[in-house]
Amino acid sequence: ANLAMNCHAYAKALHYKEQEFRRNQLEKVTPSDELIEKIISINYKLQLHESAQGLLKFAQETPGIVVGVAWYEKLRRWSTALESYEKQQLLHPNNLEFTLGRMRCMHDLGNWEQLSALCAETWRTHSSGPKKQEIAALALSASLNLLRWDTMDAYIEGLNEHSLEGAFYNALISVQKERFSRAREYVSHARGLAAAELTALVSE
Repeated sequence: ANLAMNCHAYAKALHYKEQEFRRNQLEKVTPSDELIEKIISINYKLQLHESAQGLLKFAQETPGIVVGVAWYEKLRRWSTALESYEKQQLLHPNNLEFTLGRMRCMHDLGNWEQLSALCAETWRTHSSGPKKQEIAALALSASLNLLRWDTMDAYIEGLNEHSLEGAFYNALISVQKERFSRAREYVSHARGLAAAELTALVSE
């Protein structure tokens, strides 16, 4: 299942995870929180929204399963997820995972001003940490939607220019600065990276 996920073969990954779930049911073993979360996530990647919602209901009604804060995010219930992350952040102010969760929810809700402010605050203390690429990508998205080109240079260094997001944002900035030959290189590179991912998704 994990190998299938890495190859974006989500239908195959779901098949194996559901086998594991059914085995637990036959053995009268409570499925692990991790297994439930993974199946919910895969169902949403396959646009099987009702299945994902049904699994959440199963988890809420099953003793021994703790509904995780991130589950609401995986179910695309952004407002509920944001509220849950903010409650957890009050209890754990320095927890970066809760901060990133808030950022992702703000991004998907289109709260660009709030996202921009939170990214700027977080970037000051985590610009050299292991999560810098995720922070940079969210910050760049907020800057782009607010048309704040001047702030994008501060974040672009945090992205790997050989990643899809890195190539995309570098292409945008190059066009904005009228460096068209450089932009063409980034666009070509982004297409190559996207092609590999799309090939797997199209087969799904």
